[in-house]
Order: sequence, then structure tokens, then C-alpha cells
Amino acid sequence: MSIPYVLKILLYIIIFCVFCVLSLQIFFSKYELTKIIYSFFLGTNCVYFINKLLNLNGIDLKEKLGFDIYTPLLTFVFIAPIVVKAPYLRYHLQALSKSWKSRKNVVMGSKNTQKNILDSVLELSKRKTGALITIEKYHSLEQFAQKSILIDGNVTKELLLNIFNINTPLHDGAVIIRGNKILSAGTYFMLSDNQHFEKITGSRHRAALGISEKTDSMTIVVSEETGDISIALEGIMLKTNDKNKIQEYLSMFML
Repeated sequence: MSIPYVLKILLYIIIFCVFCVLSLQIFFSKYELTKIIYSFFLGTNCVYFINKLLNLNGIDLKEKLGFDIYTPLLTFVFIAPIVVKAPYLRYHLQALSKSWKSRKNVVMGSKNTQKNILDSVLELSKRKTGALITIEKYHSLEQFAQKSILIDGNVTKELLLNIFNINTPLHDGAVIIRGNKILSAGTYFMLSDNQHFEKITGSRHRAALGISEKTDSMTIVVSEETGDISIALEGIMLKTNDKNKIQEYLSMFML
């Protein structure tokens, strides 16, 4: 028994609507790779459904146009997501080959280094000077350091305050700390695209959250508008101006 014509049309429309709803849910997902894969799936199915609906109505586009339109459409469906998400894909390909290699001999900062970081952050907060300090752990941040200004200097309060001075060219980027050394300054990270993150939040906070989502580093952010201090770790942003709480986080992370 064949399915009635109207029922076929209705069935295709329902399936298409389900795909649209799923697309909206995945669009707001934080997993970019899922979006890319699903865009391929949705695009090919859209082309298929359009072809089916036209065939049901006795319309042959290939015959009417004089050329096969479906092959270019499918090519576009496969290429467009790659072009749109090129920065994301490039970032992760580089990460696979470089950054995600765990460092074997990890040396975390000493008590003196922790004190210098804490004193610097509190002073920057008091001055309402924007700052971004990322502390490396097992996942290497070498690829980011190599694209910025290499410092390789001991962590001191004076050096950190000088780097984030608004009159210096390095103050906008992040400082990467490895052990007791400042590895680099003027470093830029990919911003987090977390849809649940406050939209009013600035690029420093989004950069801090972004690197915490991709690596096991900890980043301390100082807001230049309010002087508030935030800590980004494992994809979570915690705001705290409590000296003891910041010291506790530094001590636990830099064991």
C-alpha cells in the first residue's frame, strides 16, 4: 500500500521541522565540533528533502535548468562550515600537534613567586589597571608564547606592574608564567564562545575563560573598569577580591 501524496509532503515537512529544532539546540551548544559535524548532516538532508519535494511535484530541476544543481549545492554544504570555522579548526590542529603535549618535568612556582603574583594582582586591582596573568601547568602554552614577546625573566612584582602599565605596548595581552619565570608577555588567546557567559564581560575575561576551557592553566584577571579580580580555571570564572581566597587558589594550583 503506497503512502498518499499529501501524507508524504506532511511527513517531509515534519522531519524538516525536527531538523530545524535540533539545529537551534546545537547552534547554542558550546561544542563547536558538534556544530560543524551537524551542519554537514543538516545541509545534505536539506538538499535531499528539497529534491524529494520537487520530484513529488513532478519538477526536475536538472531538466529545467539544463545542468545539475545538486552537486554544487552539496559542495557548498561541505565547504561552507569549514570556511566559517577555519580559525577554530586551525587552533585545534595546532593544539593537537603542539600544545596538548603534556610537559613531563613540571616545576611550579615557589612561595616567593606566589607572593609576587598575589602582591601584583592586589596592587593592579587597587590601581584599576587591567591585567591577565596565566599560570601554566601540565598543558604547554608554548605555541602562544612563541607568537608573543618572550621574556624569560624571574617573576617579580615590579616586572609584572611594569608589563601591565598602560603606557607600555604589552599591557593589553596576557602574561604566561611557567614555574618561577615569566615566559612571555603580550600574549593573545582565543576568546570563549560560552553562550551562558555574561555578554557585558570584556575580552580579557573571555580570553581567560577561553584558555581555561582548552588547557589546565589558571588565569587571574583584573578588570580595568572596576578593579575586580577574577580567576578562570577549568572553564569556570570565579570573582573574588579576598586576598586569602586568592592566596588559597595560588597555593593549591602551584603545589
